[in-house]
Amino acid sequence: MRELNFRIFIILFFMSPLLSFPLIMYYIYLQRKYAYIFLALFLGFVALLYAPTHDLFRHNLLYYDFAGESISGIVFRQDVLLYTLIAWFAKWNINFEIIRFLFVFFSYQMYFSLFYSIQRKNTSLNNKRISFLLFLLLLFSIRFFVICCGLRQGFATALTFFGAYKLLVENQKKGYVFLFLAPLTHLSLIIPVAGALIVKYVRLNFKLGIFIAIVSYVISMTFMDYFSSFLGGDIGKTIELYTSGYWGTSGEAEGQISLKGRIALYINQLQMLPFIYLMYKIKGKNSYFSFIVFCFILCSLTLPYFAIIDRMIMLFMNLSIFFFLQIFNGSRLHLLIGRIALILVATFFFISLYAERYTIYLSREYKLLAPVPYIMMNNYSEQWLWDNVKNWKK
Repeated sequence: MRELNFRIFIILFFMSPLLSFPLIMYYIYLQRKYAYIFLALFLGFVALLYAPTHDLFRHNLLYYDFAGESISGIVFRQDVLLYTLIAWFAKWNINFEIIRFLFVFFSYQMYFSLFYSIQRKNTSLNNKRISFLLFLLLLFSIRFFVICCGLRQGFATALTFFGAYKLLVENQKKGYVFLFLAPLTHLSLIIPVAGALIVKYVRLNFKLGIFIAIVSYVISMTFMDYFSSFLGGDIGKTIELYTSGYWGTSGEAEGQISLKGRIALYINQLQMLPFIYLMYKIKGKNSYFSFIVFCFILCSLTLPYFAIIDRMIMLFMNLSIFFFLQIFNGSRLHLLIGRIALILVATFFFISLYAERYTIYLSREYKLLAPVPYIMMNNYSEQWLWDNVKNWKK
């Protein structure tokens, strides 16, 4: 395939992002920096057109509530960043859909920019075929539906990862800014953020991490009960909700998980295995490796709680994949780990895609064939929300 003139490519993308998608992936294969930006934009458009169900439904309703109120300044409540943006967008009459476009675009841009940076530095990634397969490993591992549909958790995880990488690997102080923004986006990231700051000065090796992880798993029930009681208030009640309440162990939500859902949960956990084995083989000693070990301990601590472990695995996978990209040397072991990891993350991605099939049916992704301005004007009205709520709750 011949590479188009850059201006022609931009025009094609502007006229129809979907028609330009094969070219975007081809240029990523060719390792063109601009292709990563356009893929992040494309995924942002997919999010903008995605139907607001579940958490998005509630956030979208809040937008319409704020539109009828006189609100200015910061909305002082948990996860302040999102709710303040919703209030401001409602006040300025900017479509709510733009928020999730921005969250998805910036999340992917953070991941892609670091991938491209590592690609330039690691000579073992000069092989285009291998580099592209490792890019697919990253692409499938990023939880699009968590970022797009939940907004807070997915974006906060991206901020935490990006901030930790900038601080612990590149030793850049701007990493503190991203780490500061993460718990303001979702409070659950405050513990990983604290861990990123701790491991900058205190190292964790893998053997010690394994020991702490086993102990953490054994005492997790007792620890979480004590932790929620100690914190008290709304935060304590939230922890209790996810550990022993509705979303917790033996809670109502867990009882409603189907056999397919349980298989998805197990595959999600299996994704970790190639990278746990890699950690065992490498035995790194730097602060970034220590942060991966710290997040592995958090995974062990939260393993009994299906609604929390999913979030910790997401961060662990992000960190581990970029560690793998850093040290990748083209050896038989690294290629084997890469292939197994790609199969696992791709399997889980398509399971997630299947789980979202009803929402996808309600969505307007067909508009990706249209020009960008038409896509950016997409809006799900309040009437649409109420008219379709029964469709996605079936």
